Amino acid sequence: MTDTGVVTAADIARLAGVTRGTVSNWRRRHSDFPTPIGGTDASPVYDRTEVEAWLSVRGALPEPPQAELLWRAVLDAAASRDLPQVLGWVGDVFSGWTNGELGNETRKDPQLGPVLDAVLNSQHPYETLKGLLDRYADAVGVSVTPQPLAALMADIAELDAGDVFDPACGTGELLAAAVGQGAGRRGYGQELDLGLASLAEALVNLGDSEEWADVKVGDSLRNDKFPGLRVRTVLCHPPFGDRDWGAAELTGDPRWAFGIPSKSEPELAWVQHALAHLLPGGRAVIVMPPAAATRPSGRRIRAELLRRSALRAVIALPPGSVEPRHVPVHLWVLEQPSGERPVDPRVLFFDGLAGTGRSGAASPDEDVTSWFASEAARDPWPDFSHRVLAAWRAFNAGDAKAGGEPGCWQVVRAIDLLDESVDLTPAGYVAPAELTKTATQTADDARAMRTRLQDELESVHQLLQGEDWQPSASIAPWNTATLLQLARSRTLEYLTGGQAEPVVIQAGDVLVPGEVTDQRVPIVADEGYADLPLRQGMHLIRADAAVMDPWFLVGVLSAPANLQRASHGTSVTKIVVRRLSVPLLPIERQQRYGEIFRKLRELNDMVTDLSGLTGEFTSLLTQSLAEGVLEPTEREGGNRE
Repeated sequence: MTDTGVVTAADIARLAGVTRGTVSNWRRRHSDFPTPIGGTDASPVYDRTEVEAWLSVRGALPEPPQAELLWRAVLDAAASRDLPQVLGWVGDVFSGWTNGELGNETRKDPQLGPVLDAVLNSQHPYETLKGLLDRYADAVGVSVTPQPLAALMADIAELDAGDVFDPACGTGELLAAAVGQGAGRRGYGQELDLGLASLAEALVNLGDSEEWADVKVGDSLRNDKFPGLRVRTVLCHPPFGDRDWGAAELTGDPRWAFGIPSKSEPELAWVQHALAHLLPGGRAVIVMPPAAATRPSGRRIRAELLRRSALRAVIALPPGSVEPRHVPVHLWVLEQPSGERPVDPRVLFFDGLAGTGRSGAASPDEDVTSWFASEAARDPWPDFSHRVLAAWRAFNAGDAKAGGEPGCWQVVRAIDLLDESVDLTPAGYVAPAELTKTATQTADDARAMRTRLQDELESVHQLLQGEDWQPSASIAPWNTATLLQLARSRTLEYLTGGQAEPVVIQAGDVLVPGEVTDQRVPIVADEGYADLPLRQGMHLIRADAAVMDPWFLVGVLSAPANLQRASHGTSVTKIVVRRLSVPLLPIERQQRYGEIFRKLRELNDMVTDLSGLTGEFTSLLTQSLAEGVLEPTEREGGNRE
C-alpha cells in the first residue's frame, strides 16, 4: 500500500513544477531542507507536510493541478482499502459519466466523491484522467508506450474498419491510437492490474473517438478473457523478461502453433498469443527486446515464423524510444497466414540504429553549447517514422524495386535467414550506405581532406613550439580557497541553471558541467554563449576579470586532483561546485598561468579535431579503395604509390 504521508524527490519536483535536478540542488544548497525520514541514500523519502511547508514559505508551491488533487484523494482512500480497487472504482465512475449513467454514483464515497465531481464538471476531465493514470503507472513501475510510437505502430498496422486487440494494454496508449484512427472500430484489451485496466478503458472511451473499448482484468497468457476473439489487428507492448509467465502449465496450449516457448522466451509466447487472436491475413505489431531476435532458445520458433511467412518485418527503433531510454527495442510486424505458403517469403529489415554507433546510448552532442544552454532540439522522430512507413509500404505493396536503401533498410529472402542461429537483428542485413559521388569527386574530396590534415598538423606543430616550463622554486603548497568561500567573500559568484529565475550567460563566465567527462569540461564562455539561459544542472562562475582570470579558473578547476576532491560518483563524475578550490595568486600570475591553460586547451581541441578528421579521411579512402572507386597511383618502374 502506498504511504500517503511521504513523498519522493520525483513527487517534490511534481509538487513544485520543477525538475528532479532542481530538487537535488535544494537539498545541497539549503541547510533547512527537510531531512529524509526513510528510503535509501539514492532514493530518500520525506514527510509530505514538512516538504509542503518548506515549499510554501519560499513561494514554490503552486496550486496543484486536478490530477494531483485526485491522486492524493485516491491515496487517502487507499489508506483503508486496496489501491487497485479504489482506482477500479474511479475508472468505473469516469466510464459511467461518459455513458451518461453516472447518477449519484460519486456520492457513495465521501472521500473521493467531491474531488471526482469537481473533475467531471471541469473543462479538462480527459487530461486529469490521463495525469492520474500516469501517476499510477509510475507508482507500480509500468512502462508507458509513448504516443508517437503508438501512432507509428497503428500506421504500420494499416487499420481498416476491423477491430483491435491489445492483450497487455497497460495504460491504454495503443488502444487509444488505434480506436481513434477511424469509424466502425472496437477496441478490446486485457490487463493484469485492476486499476490500470479500469482507468485505461475509461481513458479510451473518454477520448475524441465515438468508438468504444472493452478492457478486462486478468493474466492474458494464463487466463485469456477473449478466447474466441479474432480481430484484424493486434497491437502490443508486452512485459519483457518475465520468467514466471506460466511456461510449465501452458506446455500443451493450442496457441503455440509455431513451437512451444521455453521459460526464457516469454516474448515469443506473447507473439503467438497475438497471432492466435488474428483473423487470416490480420496483422500484429509488437514491441520486442533485441534479445528475442538472437536467443538460441527461440531459434526454432523464429525459423517457423519465417517458413510460414508469419514474420513480415523487424524494425530496430532508435535508443530512447521507450523506457528504459538507454535500451533500443525492435518492432516485429507479423501476419496470420491466410492460405498456402508463399513460394519465396521475404522479410523487411529496418535499422533505426544506423548512425548511433549501435551502442544503445545517445551520441554526445556535437555542439558543446547544448551542455550548458537551453536550446530547442529538433525532434528526430517524425523523420524516422516517415522513413519507416515509406519502407514498409513499398515492401508490403510488392514493389519490384523495393529491394532496400543502403544504410537504412533491406529486404531479405526468408530462406537466407534459416541458418544455425536464425538471427533477426536488422543491423546484420542492412547494407552499408553507398558512395553517392563520382570517382572524380571522391578523389577530389580525399585530396582536400589530406590538405586539411596537413594544415592541422602544422598548426599543432606551431603550437607545440610555444612556451617551455621549468621546475618551481618552491614545492610548498599554495594557499587556496573553495568556491564557496570565495562566493561568501564576494570575490566571485556561482550560479546554477534551472532555478526559478533564469541565469543568463555572459561572455567571460566560466561554465562548469554537473557531469564531467573527457568531452564535458569547464570552459570560458565567448560571445557565442552571450544571452543564452544556463541549462538545468550546469554551473556558472562569474568574477571581475581584474581580480580573477577566467582561463586561470578553467585550468585549476579542470585539474584532476581538484575534480576528485570535489566530486562523487564512479563512471560519471558529479561535481559539488562549492568544494572546488582555487589558488590565491595575484592577478598578474593568474594571467600568466591562464595564457598557458588557454593554449593547452587549444592544443587539446586541435588534437581532438585532428582525430576526427583522420578517422573521416581513412574511412573514405578505405571504402573507396576497397570498392574500386579509387586506385593507387602508378609510380615509375611499375610500383604503386
